Amino acid sequence: MPHSDSLSDGIHSLATAVQLPVEIVGLNSSLSNNGLGIIIGTAPAIPLFSLVQEADKAEFGELLRQDGAYRIVFMDHISPVQATKLRAAGIQYLDASGNSFIHQHGLHIVVIGKKRATVASNRKQLPAEIKTGKAFQPAGLKVVFALLADHELARASLRTIADRAGVSLGAVSAIIKDLAAHEYLAGSGNQQELINAKKLANRWTELYPYSIRDKAHIGRFTAQAPDWWQALPTDVDYQISGEIAALKLTGYLNPKDGILYAEDAQLPALMKAGRLRQLKTDEKPEFIIDIYRPFWKVDSAKHIAPDLIVVSDLLSTSDPRNVDAARRVMNEYLD
Repeated sequence: MPHSDSLSDGIHSLATAVQLPVEIVGLNSSLSNNGLGIIIGTAPAIPLFSLVQEADKAEFGELLRQDGAYRIVFMDHISPVQATKLRAAGIQYLDASGNSFIHQHGLHIVVIGKKRATVASNRKQLPAEIKTGKAFQPAGLKVVFALLADHELARASLRTIADRAGVSLGAVSAIIKDLAAHEYLAGSGNQQELINAKKLANRWTELYPYSIRDKAHIGRFTAQAPDWWQALPTDVDYQISGEIAALKLTGYLNPKDGILYAEDAQLPALMKAGRLRQLKTDEKPEFIIDIYRPFWKVDSAKHIAPDLIVVSDLLSTSDPRNVDAARRVMNEYLD
């Protein structure tokens, strides 16, 4: 089992370097010798394998040959020479200073040359609150969404923020502290204000699809006509995002695929009006309609999703024309 202080230092340093939430979780895996795993951002947990500082050469050699690309080796200190050998062998690693090599689940992290700070210097260098990453987990993203939608909300009570974001009061307290530690909030109480909002919005749009949206996927559909969305009833609660929303907001983009947000109860009416049908396995239709449950309260008078949602949905496609449309929406509506 790694020394808890060393591991905590390594996790904190890694989170600071990559600007993503990093946490240790219990994990039942044959690739871990301590029952622990590391979660980085929204990626699945990676098993953690701890070695004592003066690891037995036979044990270290065995590690190089088996499963090193699927678990993270943790040691108090990994020398530059040792780190180079590990990287060359494709072995993932982390030490107490935050030096790391991680290349799993779409991550590619290389941190080198870090020296472990003393406890005293850590206290001088760190902000008043340690960065925990809670602001960029699902509940935190809901709070950030509410703050970005209404900057004045930063000056409200924690209970008001919790009610607006739809998260627990206890969660909001930790999230607000984390946002302050990441320098997105300044001041306190009714003098608190949101800062670096554009940077925060950019980070939110990157994380939202994987942390919240995709977990609320109802299904994939298609329709008889590409302009199906024009036939949707106005007296049903739903909101359109993605390419169609970009057309409505900017007049730019000839929409192909669609994104629709609605609760399950609204589906029958929407499917009937738009003549939608769920896709069959392996079917490749001319266009696809993805339907998700919204985490926010849908404005029944407005059938276009919030601007931040539209931008995130467009960016998540990685289609150059959608990325361009997202920039247009961002510049026009989110400055």
